[in-house]
Amino acid sequence: MKTYIKIYILLLSMGISACEGFLDAKPEKSLVVPSELNELQALLDNGNTMNVFSGISDIGTDDLELEEGAISGLSNPVVEGNSYLWKPDILEGFGFTEWNGNYTRILYSNVVLEQIERIALTEANQTEWNLVKGSALFYRAASFLDLLMVFGPAYQEATASSELGIPLRLSPEVQFELERSTVEETYSRIIEDLEGAYGLLPERYSDYATRPSKQAVTAMFSMVYLYRGDFQSSERYAKESLSYGGELMDFNTLDPSARFPVSQFNTEVVFHALMNSYSYIRQQTTYIDGELVDSYQEGDLRKNVFFTPAKKEGKFNFRGNYSSGTRGFNGIALDEIYLILSESLIRQGKLEEGMDVLNEFLATRWSANTFQPIQAENEVEALEIVLEERRKTLVMRGRRWADLKRLNLEDRFRKTLERNYGGQKYSLEPGSPRYVYPIPEDEISQNPIVQNSR
Repeated sequence: MKTYIKIYILLLSMGISACEGFLDAKPEKSLVVPSELNELQALLDNGNTMNVFSGISDIGTDDLELEEGAISGLSNPVVEGNSYLWKPDILEGFGFTEWNGNYTRILYSNVVLEQIERIALTEANQTEWNLVKGSALFYRAASFLDLLMVFGPAYQEATASSELGIPLRLSPEVQFELERSTVEETYSRIIEDLEGAYGLLPERYSDYATRPSKQAVTAMFSMVYLYRGDFQSSERYAKESLSYGGELMDFNTLDPSARFPVSQFNTEVVFHALMNSYSYIRQQTTYIDGELVDSYQEGDLRKNVFFTPAKKEGKFNFRGNYSSGTRGFNGIALDEIYLILSESLIRQGKLEEGMDVLNEFLATRWSANTFQPIQAENEVEALEIVLEERRKTLVMRGRRWADLKRLNLEDRFRKTLERNYGGQKYSLEPGSPRYVYPIPEDEISQNPIVQNSR
């Protein structure tokens, strides 16, 4: 244990001085770098770093609203408040956990990937060796994807080879003039890393949902291809991910009177990850959008499991985190995979199969013996239904922002977001450049990368 703690301290001190950007961060040559398989695994098992992803984007969605005056009570009123109001300058010179945290994870992954190649692969250590390398590739892919969802535009085939994605750091060594890759190049690297992880990881973990597996890899593949609009591939990978097992929770067995009705590491969790700890997620002055609350019909158990009446009459707070606490969950769970599969099937014209998948899932969310399978007359109606159920299921799970970006590319789903706060009206138009977050200025000042236009 002392060895592991030492490793963590050293790697946490790989640090970044006040005059450096995160793309410059590298292990100091004088520091001890982990070199044994158990040390590398311990580094990847550092859940406070490796299993914490972005959490800012939900505050900018149509899923929630802040009470008048609530911004001043947030722990980071500048970044959280400006994100809520979609202001052009979100950071106002502050750093950004979404950028720094992801590139820290990428740095750790790159250290592991470099070091593992110096450890001979033998019959005796093959399982552990594969797990370490596969996990590092998964974490790097997941971090690149997380960055792209925050700092990149929605995928469009016609522009993906010209629009800017993110810098792809692939080594722990300093890479001067590391430019931003295109959206297409970023997705290609994510896919390549996931392909490498797929062949190395076990199918599923029953005890360690904090570690990646083939089920997690194929689930992430299904997300990637859904965002790319390749629905044949997202169908394929969603089906494979579901084939590895797990079980949907029956919401009839949950206790809606409990403070947090959904347990952590429940049977649906494929890969456990939390959101960065922003205060808006846990504040009692953060309410779920009223129209969203009203969209849950009588007999739909999600309403009472996910929400609790707020102190302000007629308002509701969210409490349905799969973390069983106030920290937001943005890992991977079976419910999302079912919804990806249903949408992918429907978008390919496989209407009956897609609705069957959706109804199989929804039957676990309704009061016993009250659920009636939903029927759709045509593909348009079916798609509207599955997207509504996706929003109602994945509320406060870090997916809505990316969904708004991709759905705004389709005329039938384009939506202008509006807020009234502090006596002013704010709006976010479909396709607005403010859907793409700015890169921290301290990074721009140290590295010649192009800033996002807002």
